Amino acid sequence: MVDVGRLQTTGERPALQRRSREKRDRLVKAGFRVFARDGYEDARISDIARESGISIGAFYHRFGDKKGFFYVLLSEYTVRGMANWNTFFTKADPNWTVEELFERLVDASAKAISKNAGFFTAFLSQGRKDKAIAEPIRQLDAHSARLLMDHLQQRDDTGADNLDIEKVHFAMNSMEKVLVMSSVLQETKYKPRNPETICQLARMMQSYLDIK
Repeated sequence: MVDVGRLQTTGERPALQRRSREKRDRLVKAGFRVFARDGYEDARISDIARESGISIGAFYHRFGDKKGFFYVLLSEYTVRGMANWNTFFTKADPNWTVEELFERLVDASAKAISKNAGFFTAFLSQGRKDKAIAEPIRQLDAHSARLLMDHLQQRDDTGADNLDIEKVHFAMNSMEKVLVMSSVLQETKYKPRNPETICQLARMMQSYLDIK
C-alpha cells in the first residue's frame, strides 16, 4: 500500500497557524474551481486570489508560482483520493455480488472524476509537457489497485488467488483513463455517470481480471 505521507513534497511553505491554514485552504478550494473552469493555460493567479479573498502577494509567498500551486492541488487530490478509497473498501458490503462490487467501484471513480472534470483537463494539458506531474495520480492508482486486490482476495472470489498487482493496477488505471477522457470529451455518449458506461467498464474490469 502506498504511504500517503511519502507523497512527493511540494515547494509550498508550511501553514503552522490556524489562520494561515484557513487561508491556505481557501486558496486550494479556489484553485480547484479556477483550474476546473479555465484550464491550466487560462487560469490566472489574480482570479484564484480574488475567488479566495486572499491577496496575490500571500499566494506567491505560500506557493511560489502557478506550476507549484498546481502540483499542490494534484497532491491534495491524491491524498483525498487515497482516503476516499480507504473508506470505500472499509465500508464495502461483503454481501455484494462481484458484479455489484465492480459497478460500485467504477461508480465511485466516476463520481470523483465528474466532479473534477475541468481539473483533469488542466492535468492532461500539463501532463503532456511535464511527465513528473503524473506522479501523484500514479501513486493514487497504485494505492487503489492494492486495496482492490486485497479486498478481492479477502472475499475469496473465484480467480482472486491468481491476481497479481501489476494486472490489477493496469485494470484500475485503464478504467480511470476511460472515465477521464469521457469526462473531457464533449461529443461522446459514454459520460462517466452514464449507467451504461459504468456497467460496461465494470464488466470489462471483471472479465480482464477473470473474477467470478
